[in-house]
Amino acid sequence: MKKIILIVLMSLASVGCGNTRRFDPSPGDSPNAADETPIVARYEGGVISRREADRAFALRPGNPDDASVAERLEQAARDLAWRRMLVEKHRASIEADPRWTFQQKNLERRLAVKIVELHLTEEATVDDAFVEKIVQDRIKKLEDAVSLRVRHIYVRADRTMDANEKEESRDRIEDLARRIRNGENFAELAGAYSDSETAANGGLIPGLTRGFSHPAFERAAFALKPGEVSDIVETPNGYHIIKLEERFEPKEPDFEKIAAWVRGEQLRVSTAALRDELIKKLRSTVEVEKLWDSDGLHPDPETGALLKVQGLVVTTADELESVFPGFRLRTDLAIDQLAALRDAELLRLEAERRGWIEQPSTALEQATEESIEHFAMTSEFESIVDAIPTADLEEFARRHPRHLERPATVDVRIIFLPFPEKGDPYDVFLVAEDLVKQARAGADFAVLARDQSAIAADHGGYLGEIKIRDLAAYGMEFVRTVTSLRPSEISDPVRVTGRKVGGGPKTLKNGFLIVRIEDRRPQKMLSMPEDEEEVRRIYGKVHRDQLLAADRDSLLKAAGFTWVGNL
Repeated sequence: MKKIILIVLMSLASVGCGNTRRFDPSPGDSPNAADETPIVARYEGGVISRREADRAFALRPGNPDDASVAERLEQAARDLAWRRMLVEKHRASIEADPRWTFQQKNLERRLAVKIVELHLTEEATVDDAFVEKIVQDRIKKLEDAVSLRVRHIYVRADRTMDANEKEESRDRIEDLARRIRNGENFAELAGAYSDSETAANGGLIPGLTRGFSHPAFERAAFALKPGEVSDIVETPNGYHIIKLEERFEPKEPDFEKIAAWVRGEQLRVSTAALRDELIKKLRSTVEVEKLWDSDGLHPDPETGALLKVQGLVVTTADELESVFPGFRLRTDLAIDQLAALRDAELLRLEAERRGWIEQPSTALEQATEESIEHFAMTSEFESIVDAIPTADLEEFARRHPRHLERPATVDVRIIFLPFPEKGDPYDVFLVAEDLVKQARAGADFAVLARDQSAIAADHGGYLGEIKIRDLAAYGMEFVRTVTSLRPSEISDPVRVTGRKVGGGPKTLKNGFLIVRIEDRRPQKMLSMPEDEEEVRRIYGKVHRDQLLAADRDSLLKAAGFTWVGNL
């Protein structure tokens, strides 16, 4: 269990650009005790060992054809040295930053939550009967996925025909069957004598699957081996002769892997249920003060606190506003984050009480260093962008006006109520109509969405800031509704057809939609000097790679970086 926990904790480290463990060279520029491989690079304040360069090289993206392995290895070492220099350059200011403190606390909570979940997994249960059912369902789907390439000859003999006509059809099909047995070409006979529209292609059905033709026809076709011809097959519409040309079998999956995956999902669901049950219990036993409700946030007027869980105090002034920018404009997001923070802290306290936290210092140290590297890179880039000369920004605005076009956008909230699988859709319309009345009477639309909407409920129905030019992707009903409303207006219930919502897994399909417009922003062309800060931000985004590359080269040159390695 300890080994598994350590592996999971290591995986929690935020994605960085390689191994960022702090490296302190010992006297004589030899690698530290944990790394006895040769030194391949030196710079003022540190060295890079061959093992470290190899690790950075392995994590460095790129096409091997772009440069030789030796050149790419040196570039990986240069990047690694530069990142370490940035960490040392910004470490003091970062460690004094409330965002950093909050980030570290969150990291410790995430590690603790994972430990709790791993322990709860040992108590989780798996329904073997359910696992077997899923596997059997997959086997059945596999059988249904078999397809055939067949040719057939069809002679009509349906209920619109009298007995004599049906007898003539029987004589025709028997004559054709005899001619096939005597060696005549099946496709030519089908083309000349079949009553099917497939006669034009010699009776060819290129992809016959189960469930799309008469059962008697399917039984006969799927019983054949390639090259075989069936006896006469009778269906309510007439007579058939079938020849199987090719059988396409799907690749048989590894059913043991399927069963293992299903068991894993069962464990995950069971563990989540145990975790939620534990959180519910802890909420009633641990002292918790939450300063929010369905009406919004209500911070302590003296301290600004929004959440207190024993020793943990979360305030608006430092943690949340710095880590979740703009949360004041998104009350639903703030509430979601605060609730998740509360539950994570409860689990951390419980893990500490049960003695499950065993100080995984290596994992925590690596995660901490990778996190501080991310902050250092961000701080460096911010300082680079702040130092861009105004003249460069003016030249950028003149030469690249397309980058300065801020498109028209609209902020949208929705409530989506799907039709029931069984029942009258009119009942759903009545519910939608009542929600519209409540919202127009002053009820909080976000709260109604959180309680009722089948889409974006976790965010109070908020779909985000949508570009006007992208509205069509949501369907014409959505476009007509959004364009007809002014900010703060709420639409009547709108019946919608099947459309994708924002690229997510949910769809606006078969249901009633209620829309509220939060805000509209017209199209605008940014200009200098009125919009200098935004132009500066866009300039930095467009030239990020070049700016960082120039910064890296400058700092490494100043530090006397020297590559001494070889392959």
